[in-house]
Formats: sequence, structure tokens, C-alpha cells
Amino acid sequence: SLKKSALYNRLAAVLVLLIGYNSPGRVLAANGPPPGFVALFNGKDLSGWRGGDTFDHRKWLAMPEAERAATNAEWTDDMRKHWRVENGELINDGNGRYATTEKDYGDFELRIEYKTVPKADSGIYLRGCPQVQIWDYTEKEKFPLGADKGSGGLWNNSAGAPGKDPLVLADKPFGEWNSFRIVMIGSRVTVWLNGKLVVDHAVLENYYDKPDKSLKREQWRPVPAQGPIELQTHGGEIRWRNVFIREIGADEANKVLTSHRNDGFHSVFNGKNFSSGTSSCGSNSNCRPAATMDWPFVTPARATQRTSACASARFWTMITRRPPAKRSIRARRTARPTAWLLPPGVTSVRSASGISRK
Repeated sequence: SLKKSALYNRLAAVLVLLIGYNSPGRVLAANGPPPGFVALFNGKDLSGWRGGDTFDHRKWLAMPEAERAATNAEWTDDMRKHWRVENGELINDGNGRYATTEKDYGDFELRIEYKTVPKADSGIYLRGCPQVQIWDYTEKEKFPLGADKGSGGLWNNSAGAPGKDPLVLADKPFGEWNSFRIVMIGSRVTVWLNGKLVVDHAVLENYYDKPDKSLKREQWRPVPAQGPIELQTHGGEIRWRNVFIREIGADEANKVLTSHRNDGFHSVFNGKNFSSGTSSCGSNSNCRPAATMDWPFVTPARATQRTSACASARFWTMITRRPPAKRSIRARRTARPTAWLLPPGVTSVRSASGISRK
């Protein structure tokens, strides 16, 4: 009958759609981005991407316009020789300049999938800084470097620094797709690989300032407030797909920073006087813990708000670890604040707070 014929036709159409959906060659990048995300890769061509390298983004921005344009043309020309698009996948042959977003990003959440081959070595640069590492986790020759620990770590961090090595080995076998979820707020980075937490709110050290051995790690300048996303190439073919990004606003960024504050830090200034080394900030105060906690690793949107932990105080404070037990209360009271903690035009504690010291 006509009704049966129509039903068979509908079932056949559904079957065709299911077969096409599960076909290995289907264009996955055609999937729409998750809510709130936009696609960095359109699944068709290299629109929105330029060539890049391991290069300090601050110096890139400081280049004269003509020099930057010439460098960009050279790098992009080289990049296009080694990158191609097939079946919705962004493919690199293991050589050439890095695929780099034309747009710069501040705080963001990045979702991306990749598939690579044995002996390959790659990574993802965040704001132009290396890198979330991608290894061949079976390559014994690189085990001393950490390949056996798996991908996802902030490999260019200093030895022993949080985030350098992934918390767990989460890589899938070769031939399977891996998925990253990367959240970057200020200089803090959290990474999930295949749904497993591998980096937990660790500071991404500024690779370009690390050679300055005269400074302690905590004195290094933070990574740039904004910069591009770069897909590194090194040693073997790698394929990328479903590249989506969501920019994070200041309110959300500060909520995230605040939620990670319970790690042994406290204010050494109570907002009123020098009678206590503990903070007077309560739940009803005008505290800005996120902005002060991560300074100088604050979210870009808060970069100019290096204010006191308490709005009622006119004295800039520093969040620090609790002093050793043997350190006296008097020593803590009389310790001079570092010059950079004072607001513009203020040269002493007396002029900043109106409180004299004896």
C-alpha cells in the first residue's frame, strides 16, 4: 500500500543518515560548536589561520608594521606548504611553521581533537607561549624527557613546577582520536585529556623570560594578557578537528580564581593596622580575592585592578604564604612592603595608611 511504501522510504532515509554519520570519512568538523563556543577551524580551508613560530608575542606586536607584515607573509607561505584540509580535518605533515590563529585571545576555554602517529611530537601554544605537550607516550628514547608520563602537561615549565608533568597518563592508542579541554584564566591553566584531569590550575610560566637566572620563578613576568593559539608541528603527521573556543569574561574568570583560593595563602595586612598578620576580610567585606590572589597572574580583565584586598584600605597588599612559625609577630609588623606594592605617588607606609610605626 501507499502507507507502507512511505514508511519504507522513511526508514531507508534514516538508515542512510545513520550509515553516513558513522562513516569514518564523514566531515566531523561540520558539527556545530557547543553552546557558547565558536569554531576556529571551518573544516574547509585555512581561513583565520596564519603561520607562526616559537616567538615572543610581545616582540611580534612591537615590530614595525612593515616588518611584521613581511614576516607574516613569509611564515604563512611556509605554513601553507605543509598544512592541508581533508574530510574536515586540519592535517600537517610534521614540518613547517605552526598553524596560528589570526586573532589573539585572553581568557578562554579551548576544545580540540587530535590524532597523531608514532615518533611524532607536537603541542598547543597558549597565547603564543609553549605549550600543552603532545607526545608519543611509547617512545622509550624520550622517556627521560617525560614522554612515558603522557600528553597534556605544560612541558616548558621548570623542572618540578606544578603542571609540567600530567597528573595521569590519559593518551589513547595510536589510530584513535584524543580530545583536549583547556581552560586558561590569567596565567592559570587547567587541562583535561580524554575526560581526565591532567593539569590542575597550574601557572603557565613565561617561556620567553625563563633564561633570566637572576630572578626567582615567582618574579618572572607573566605570560602576555592576550595572544594567539598555535598548533605546533614537529617530527610526524598530526591531524586536528573540532577546534572550538569560548572566550571567558571577567566575572566568570574571577569566580574560577576565587574557587581555587584555599591553598595556604592569606593576606599579611588586615586592612586597618599592623596588629595582626591575618586578614580581616570577611564574607561581608569588599574583598577582591581573585584579583589579588593571582597577581601578577591575574585575569587580563582585572590586570589594572591591583588594588587592596579591602576596598576600605588605601594600602596595597600582597598575598603570600604563611610565615614560618619561628618568625616573630614584631618582625612581621615592621617588615617594609616592597616598593611595587605602593600606589602611584606613595613612597612610604606612613603616607599610604596614615599609621606611624615605632
